[in-house]
Amino acid sequence: MSDFHATIVAFSASFEVRFPEPIPFDQPALQELSKRITNPNGLGILPSGIRLHLEDALFGYRLVARFFGDNGRLERDAERVRLHLGNARSKSDLESILQVASLFHREVAMGLSPEAIFSPYFHAQFADQENRDRFLNKFRILADTVHPGFFGHLKLPDWTVPVRVQAEQSYIFPHSVFVSLETTYSTVQEDWDVFLPMLIGICDKATRALSLVVDPLAENREP
Repeated sequence: MSDFHATIVAFSASFEVRFPEPIPFDQPALQELSKRITNPNGLGILPSGIRLHLEDALFGYRLVARFFGDNGRLERDAERVRLHLGNARSKSDLESILQVASLFHREVAMGLSPEAIFSPYFHAQFADQENRDRFLNKFRILADTVHPGFFGHLKLPDWTVPVRVQAEQSYIFPHSVFVSLETTYSTVQEDWDVFLPMLIGICDKATRALSLVVDPLAENREP
């Protein structure tokens, strides 16, 4: 079976560490976290972008830090800490995602849990609608299906954990598909700068398993 080809036009990802047990509100600990994430030599998030939402003084709290406009978001509550980085449109944007994710794991998430969740999603654009539809029709099971797509858990090469993959029509970009993935990974890594590009590479492995070859983001944003 021949492969289909498309180009990634927008990429987002989240990295989530869930605590083994809920952590009650601890003002000194959250103040220390705020110092670390505003450190100019680290994440360098501006204090004006950080808010603490406190519903009660036990488990009802949430610290939210926004940066990169509204494309970066760091959240910490009683059950998890989560980094979301969205709307990457160029190779330099993806490099920024890798840099921030590396700092997040080394300065925020280290030691909180042995396992984390990686949830990337992206829009991949075909040359035209006909090619996009031919790709999605590969997964049509019922004749009455209006918009066919794929959903399943895949075993990918050189990755021991099954990866949940969903592919369907994109409603944002023309003649494109929307692909989302989810898998887990160990937070015990010797070098995050080496591991994270390998983690991002799961997206390529997942689409290739569906006979879709996706070209990476362009060097620069289009004007």
